[in-house]
Amino acid sequence: MTAHLLPAFFVFLRILAYCGLTFVVAEVLRLDDYSADPSSEQSWTERTQLVMLSISLGLCLYARFKMRAYRHSSLLLVAFLGASLIRELDATLDRYAFDGCWQLLAFSLIGTAIFFTWRNRWAFLEELAGYLPSRACGLFIAGLLTTYVFSRFFGRRIFWEAVMGDAYSKRVKSTAEESLELFGYTVILISAIELLLLRASPPPCSPRETGPRQADELGHAATRRLSL
Repeated sequence: MTAHLLPAFFVFLRILAYCGLTFVVAEVLRLDDYSADPSSEQSWTERTQLVMLSISLGLCLYARFKMRAYRHSSLLLVAFLGASLIRELDATLDRYAFDGCWQLLAFSLIGTAIFFTWRNRWAFLEELAGYLPSRACGLFIAGLLTTYVFSRFFGRRIFWEAVMGDAYSKRVKSTAEESLELFGYTVILISAIELLLLRASPPPCSPRETGPRQADELGHAATRRLSL
């Protein structure tokens, strides 16, 4: 296999792996069709959501401590995923700790991350130049919109009552909403995997990191492109 085909081959392998992950998610949803309510804490859907969030959180923590090019960006991802995981465990925390425990933990985590990000805001903004155009960022935004925006609108009672009429069933509504949430968490997990793969392609040099020699090389490259 020629060298210029290797990137396309690895992308194809990743697509196959992500298709397999999506199939597993679909099978989890099918299991809940024959067992517990998918919105129940004991359902396969809820448990899989916790697993997806935990793995995503672990991958972003790895990026935080091992990928210096995205240390500050990954800190916000860690805070967001950690707060989401705490939110999914709200009933457990309220039962075994105290009522409102999850709010205290989640907002404390997010506040701490914002504080440290603000302290390193210039480095954070430079990191965004490499993260925002990446596939990882696009997938994270897609998962965010699916889980936290569209699933909420899609799961409105007024919508399902209009669709089903007298045959309205809360189980159907909950199944649809939880299915979208789980798929959104799956996309977020894929985005975390893609974030780790960014390690092989570091972000572009910032103006501070570009010395005279690098500037000359960039200038010569631009001249060559213009002459073609």
